[in-house]
Amino acid sequence: MSAEPRTPARFTRGRAALATLALAALMLVVASLPWATGEAESVLGLQPVTVSGSEAAPATLGLALIVGAAGLVIAIGRRVGAVLGALALAAAGATTIPTALAVTRDPAPALRRAAAEASGVPEVAGASATTPWPTVTAVLGGLAIVLAGVIGWQMRRWPARADRRFERATAAKKASAQEGAPAQGVSAVDAEAQHRTRAMDDWDAQARGEDPTDEQR
Repeated sequence: MSAEPRTPARFTRGRAALATLALAALMLVVASLPWATGEAESVLGLQPVTVSGSEAAPATLGLALIVGAAGLVIAIGRRVGAVLGALALAAAGATTIPTALAVTRDPAPALRRAAAEASGVPEVAGASATTPWPTVTAVLGGLAIVLAGVIGWQMRRWPARADRRFERATAAKKASAQEGAPAQGVSAVDAEAQHRTRAMDDWDAQARGEDPTDEQR
């Protein structure tokens, strides 16, 4: 029974890389938006304080960059590179979720840091509030995990890269050349042996008083 042809992957390497890079861009954009708001006391009275995602959770920037790097590795790497890219993508997504949710649970530390920079007093007056963006970032982290799983499932159907096929062709040519080398070496040895045998025959003919040049060899 003949094996069934493998179905081409609909989620190709290029689409996987583009999806990963788009996810990294979204994470960077969301990290620049306001995540928490509050009020700080100053000599002029209450002053509004706002912190962005990169200020409230600086790790989100690094995690977004890791996701982008994973997309590049998936795009230009070989099969091993795609596996490592998918693993890095899943790890970054798993780390993003608790990092973002921590700001949702308690934005006060980030607001106090911002209040200290604004008024010199690390205190927040009144209640603090968070925006939906930390939750959105956590959702993006979950999408990164799902995307890593899809990439790991589909990469088995991705065709070999052109550079790998070129290396295989080069290796085949080298193997063919190495197989042909012994045959050429044997021919050279045989030719040298025939030359020595003919020289000995000519020497014997001269010893018998015969002219070896009279014979057609």
